[in-house]
Amino acid sequence: MAIVYDFLLSKVRKKDVTPTTPSSPESIGGVIAGADAITTLGDTDLFPITVSSVLKKLTWANFKAAIKAFVDAFTYNKTVAVPAASFMVCNTNGAYYQQDENATNLRNRGVMVFAATPNKYIEFAIPNDGRFVTDKFKFKIRAKRYSTASATFVTRWGAQGLFTNPSDDIATLYGTAQTVDLTLTLDTKAYQSALSGTVTMGCADGQTISADSYISIRIYRDGESVTDDLADIAGLIDVTFEFNV
Repeated sequence: MAIVYDFLLSKVRKKDVTPTTPSSPESIGGVIAGADAITTLGDTDLFPITVSSVLKKLTWANFKAAIKAFVDAFTYNKTVAVPAASFMVCNTNGAYYQQDENATNLRNRGVMVFAATPNKYIEFAIPNDGRFVTDKFKFKIRAKRYSTASATFVTRWGAQGLFTNPSDDIATLYGTAQTVDLTLTLDTKAYQSALSGTVTMGCADGQTISADSYISIRIYRDGESVTDDLADIAGLIDVTFEFNV
């Protein structure tokens, strides 16, 4: 506090600030109250701060960037888990839905089955209804393999998104895909990927997401990637989406 006070005091002495020189740190409020008011901050405007008892300056641009990075780390808090049965197949002769039965506990699990190649797409669509205020999301995959041979393979899965507003062109393009890699080992287990990078949805030119937007997300197995080395089918169990709200 004393360093910031001395800084302001030096400004007073240089007549950069017009009020009477404060006699103590407690009077600093008077200096601030007597200064000219501004209503809009510019990116180059400065704030005095102390770092390890040393006076530093911080621009409004850097302050905004730091706050945004801090807030973004906590805003992926709308989680939606979508089971395989909720997806629609997008390709002719594409992925297909089936029920896998576990004979031990008579538990059925719905899966979308993907061949290795060519890439097949499935789609999930929901109205926004004001739930999502940004055009970004992350995702993670749960999947299984079918071959009983003991081996370890890597599968690659991708996601793209788009949003449309009323009267937008139905042919709006999907945004750039993000992918996750998932290692599958045993046919008796379900495996879950790590959370993906941020997916930005596509949209019609100049549009922003709104309460009336309709969100479409498509998932695919990227078997054409050299990273995906499972030549056999793989079953998608569900996808968990985290939307930035």
